[in-house]
Amino acid sequence: MLEKNYNQIHEKIETIGIDTLEKSNLLENIVKELLISKLIENMQINEEESNEIINNFIEKNGLKNENKFEEFLLQNNLSKNILHSKLIRSSKINKFFLEKYKSAAKQFFIQNKDSYNKVTYSLIRNSNAQLAKELYFQIDGKEANIYDLAAKYSEGDEKFSKGIVGPVPISQSHEIIRQKIINSKEGELLEPFKIDSWWIVLKLEKIFQTSFSEQIEFNICRDLFEKSVLKTSMLIIKQIRFSSKGE
Repeated sequence: MLEKNYNQIHEKIETIGIDTLEKSNLLENIVKELLISKLIENMQINEEESNEIINNFIEKNGLKNENKFEEFLLQNNLSKNILHSKLIRSSKINKFFLEKYKSAAKQFFIQNKDSYNKVTYSLIRNSNAQLAKELYFQIDGKEANIYDLAAKYSEGDEKFSKGIVGPVPISQSHEIIRQKIINSKEGELLEPFKIDSWWIVLKLEKIFQTSFSEQIEFNICRDLFEKSVLKTSMLIIKQIRFSSKGE
């Protein structure tokens, strides 16, 4: 498949001009888009699906009024045909990666479930290591609570919410915080740990278990597709550059 895609894409790149694309920093994006076009070329969208795609877009963006629709096209430098083509292409891409990666999505979710759960935690972020330790001992000894101390001593934006963060997906947290959370229990207070120039005192409040859903399936399929396209396009670009130097 790579060889087939490489040959056809290479021909198109040569027509445009490899040097021109390299100098304009467009080569990687062009190869990626050409590769996607090849991958989805056999995806079919019937007339009923096409009309539904257009109507959903118009309704979602509040463009039922003809004047608003025309204004939208003008502001975005689009014609009706170009907008239609873009929406159909996007729909074909979605259809492609859902079909290709659907069977792998559930297994991926199971293997990475902790990253999809949401959490609420409280933290104090301070640049003074000694103060962070003192605050930890006060909380651990029940002399004070983390919320009041966060409002008084935390040096990050969380001080305005009394240190409370979330609920947020675990995956959105800093890598070190994510690992701490995954290995902790609800209600657990963690000893101060360092992230960059900050000392963190963290208490895991609650873990919200996330169930596999159509939206999660869609997101996983899209991510797997994008990673595959990036990997393949980089291989194609490497061959194109090698071939170009050999000429």
